[in-house]
Amino acid sequence: MPLFQKFQLNNSRYTLENKYQLCQKSILGFVPQAIYSWQKTSEIKLSKKYQKAKSIIFGGMGGSSLPSRLVSSAYNLTVPYSFAEDYKLPMWANEHTLVVLSSYSGNTEEVISLANDALKKKCMIFGITSGGLLEEFMIKNSLPHFVFETHDNPSMQPRFGTGYIMFSILGILASQGYVADYSVLKVQKEIKKTFKDLNNVLDEIYSLAKNLSNGNHTVYNFISCEFLVANARLASAQFNESSKILSFHSEIPEGCHNLIEGYTNDSFDTKTIFLESNQFHPQNQKRLELLQDIIKSHSLDHGSFRSVSSSILGQIVENIFFSSFLSLELAKKRKNDPISIPNVEKLKRSL
Repeated sequence: MPLFQKFQLNNSRYTLENKYQLCQKSILGFVPQAIYSWQKTSEIKLSKKYQKAKSIIFGGMGGSSLPSRLVSSAYNLTVPYSFAEDYKLPMWANEHTLVVLSSYSGNTEEVISLANDALKKKCMIFGITSGGLLEEFMIKNSLPHFVFETHDNPSMQPRFGTGYIMFSILGILASQGYVADYSVLKVQKEIKKTFKDLNNVLDEIYSLAKNLSNGNHTVYNFISCEFLVANARLASAQFNESSKILSFHSEIPEGCHNLIEGYTNDSFDTKTIFLESNQFHPQNQKRLELLQDIIKSHSLDHGSFRSVSSSILGQIVENIFFSSFLSLELAKKRKNDPISIPNVEKLKRSL
């Protein structure tokens, strides 16, 4: 049996309704996932060289890659950083580079390849996983890592375990001094406030997600800018995997130079969802408003979500819940399986 099937449920044991309930529990499990991971990783002691990196590379794929984008959107980092979502690190990676590898299962072949490349290039390496080959690699090479328990993600799908990897990355970055203008204590206070405030708006977020799940569109486009681009990327991934609906994401202001000309065919069966914020640059806020007017003029369906948190971290977290709820509600309405990913499994078996 291929190793990646470790995180696939036995479909014969679960009805669709069972799977919807498991996903709902996993979505609500985000907060305990986050708190647990933050507490564990923010206390990890690493050798002093890990505090002296001149650059950071985040390596991961799919649901294990997006958390690093969410973290780097929430906070400014003290050194340049990039993302490796392939088999090799960029040529400039060296002994002054901190490589943070994330794989929920631990068996993602691209991440294992990145691990070997990082070792070859003598990079500093930190691994985040629930086990598998990545854990074995870290132990074999005496490298620091964090292995998380997965109790708060009964769906067993990485996209519903975002809290684990996102806050593990944040914990390591904060504890090693890479979060600009934020001490570990200051980050911790913001996390506590974020989750406290979330309780006041969670029902409203769910209600809006349910209302926006109407319709039978064949394509969804999530549009946003600045620190919510990673959320738009996450939302499109959740729609593709959980809802089984073709989805993509677009970024403003770049999209105002090309994307908007695609909105000229009134018969194009798409729904566009805007992720908005009052903390965006004023011109970007105006661009999003104007783009909605253009889409409306072509009689195309669209909706929007505007988070209410006063912090960027809070807005990112609210958007995580919004897109998670929305993708699950669409799966329910279309009676699609939100857990099984047969095309992904078939491709992996063929490699």
